[in-house]
Amino acid sequence: MEQIILLCVLSTCLSAVQAQKFLLTPKWIPSGFKELEGHNEGAAMDKIIKVNELRGSQIIDGTTTLREGDIAVSSGRRSKVCFARSCLWSKSVDGHVYIAYTLSSQYSDIDTKLIKNGMDNIEDGTCVRFVPRTHQRDFIDIQPKSGCWSYLGSRGGKQTLSLQNPDCMQEGVITHEFMHALGFVHEQSRFDRDNYITVMWPNIWRDRLRNFEKFRTDNLDLPYDYSSIMHFGMYAYSMAGEPTLIPKNSRKIKLGQASSLSHIDKLKINRLYQCGWYQTSSTHFQKIQLEYMRAKQDEISDRDEMTTMDQILDVNKRLRAPRGLSIREGDIAYSYVRSAINCPGNACMWPKSIDGFVYVPFILSPLYDDMDRITIETGMQDISAGTCIKFVPRTHEANFLDIQPRYGCWSFLGQTGGSQTLSLQTPGCMWSGIAAHEFMHALGFVHEQSRSDRDHYVSIVWKNIMPDHIHNFRKQVTNNLNSPYDYNSIMHYGRYAFSEDGGPTIIPKPDPYIPIGQRDGPSALDLHKINVLYDC
Repeated sequence: MEQIILLCVLSTCLSAVQAQKFLLTPKWIPSGFKELEGHNEGAAMDKIIKVNELRGSQIIDGTTTLREGDIAVSSGRRSKVCFARSCLWSKSVDGHVYIAYTLSSQYSDIDTKLIKNGMDNIEDGTCVRFVPRTHQRDFIDIQPKSGCWSYLGSRGGKQTLSLQNPDCMQEGVITHEFMHALGFVHEQSRFDRDNYITVMWPNIWRDRLRNFEKFRTDNLDLPYDYSSIMHFGMYAYSMAGEPTLIPKNSRKIKLGQASSLSHIDKLKINRLYQCGWYQTSSTHFQKIQLEYMRAKQDEISDRDEMTTMDQILDVNKRLRAPRGLSIREGDIAYSYVRSAINCPGNACMWPKSIDGFVYVPFILSPLYDDMDRITIETGMQDISAGTCIKFVPRTHEANFLDIQPRYGCWSFLGQTGGSQTLSLQTPGCMWSGIAAHEFMHALGFVHEQSRSDRDHYVSIVWKNIMPDHIHNFRKQVTNNLNSPYDYNSIMHYGRYAFSEDGGPTIIPKPDPYIPIGQRDGPSALDLHKINVLYDC
């Protein structure tokens, strides 16, 4: 059992919504506006979603956007590396964590009382203390901007926390945003969540799927908390009034908390900040790496989920190849003057260093914001964690990946030499699984169903494929590295890829019901293939 702290990282990305067009009912579906009935019975996050979607608060200004519904991130500002204490508020010698704040003069006396009640919720039973700012450099500036939102953890200097009045003036909402400021994200984002809840992907509002991605977390030996004030409600971002989150033990379990912290929420704070009545060993604390790698599991994905390739095809469906290039198989870029498939010897592989590692230099566009960068780097880490591949920022190397938010998600195959573009459009490609998929192409891997022996394992239903995309299903002459066919590969097409009328285009053999493809990250066999190809 492990904790729920999720500091400074999230790979979710939200697009703006026109408030007049998409308004939410009590079960959070886009429809004509109805005043929420019985909202005090729901989760704090239910109220936050309603306020922020109605206000069109997904884009705050030119540089700041919201992720997961209420977490603010900025572009053009390098995020902190959140190992150990670097995104935490500092602890005083007296054992307390003092968080300085300023409060807008626009708040009424009643508003001010509610905000202080939210602070009291956190102070009660923890070592955190909110204090009016006097001279402190780092502080929270509480303002009635549009929507309810906060940055994650301590950012340094002045950081805004928005509590719009009157819409955000509920103790649970206020407490929820202060928890973000302490460094916590949403409970259902923890990496082991699939043991406790089922995410109903088909029921989720399509533009908000990224709000349900999970992350690798150290959960500080605390159980999953259905009643956390940081948990989404059962109908969060529902498209048609059906549940988006279902508890596995019983549908009667209530998700989320309307007004106060749960007992486990308080334990989380005390363990993270090493409050005096809960001390952790320094060894244990050093394990809390709060950069949050994506959960990388080799379990078979639910057949209702979109695979990584499904998401890529959805983004790329209107893609026109950049000048001088063509796009094959949906996301592999080719130059008209060079074919990356024909790689004599090791010409398309990245070179191996004398220390046994394969260093792949990269540069990352400054157009990416904090969370985009972390999502992309998490895709790199998912590969590096189980292989000898190391992605390193470029210094002087002649050959390197130039990662840009161009139109669509695509990569060249293998090393092409010189500056090599890899496109990860934001927000559409901002999933760590998509990033890992494109990095696998850059390492030299084609799609799994393109391998030369695929007809032993899958049937291609040619009649169901869109005529203009039949070429994407041709087999390649591949070195399969003596590895078994991997239905669960991050590189596998989904069952309905390029389907013309909704019928399957790929059917597994001999069991047609085997799930194919997934969205979490490289499978064990994907990593094995990298190690074999690069002789790790």
